[in-house]
Amino acid sequence: MKIKISREAKIGFFAVVCIAAMYWGINFLKGKNIFSPNHMYYAVFDEVDGLENTNPVLINGFKVGLVKSIEFEDGNTGRFVVTLLIGKKYPITKSSIAKMIGTGLFGGKAIKLEVIKGNDYFSPGDTLPAQIETGLIDQLGYQIAPVKKKAESLMT
Repeated sequence: MKIKISREAKIGFFAVVCIAAMYWGINFLKGKNIFSPNHMYYAVFDEVDGLENTNPVLINGFKVGLVKSIEFEDGNTGRFVVTLLIGKKYPITKSSIAKMIGTGLFGGKAIKLEVIKGNDYFSPGDTLPAQIETGLIDQLGYQIAPVKKKAESLMT
């Protein structure tokens, strides 16, 4: 016996498949893979200039995750809580540090995990110790600041 599927059912099935493919495609273009399992960790920074959602999380230059969100810390501290999604196959030891680094000349940022060997591991949902690493452009700005002040005083 041959089962006959109506034209409307075929169109409905096709529409559902297209919507699912579009959802997956948009998330893929954002850098998220909905099929890969991830652990969520947090890092607290004093400033996040240039850091954005979907920026990479790196270990030794290899992308292991991404920045999921950036929010103000509760309690009016002025600090920011950065949510990191990191692949389950990359365990993070308790002695590791999350550093915000510059990735280019034009202010791109990323989170670099300095993983130090150890036997104790962070659990998903833990807060990693955080630091900001000054890049080449930032160091150049700090060195030029005194020269700029002297030049301004000479002009006046």
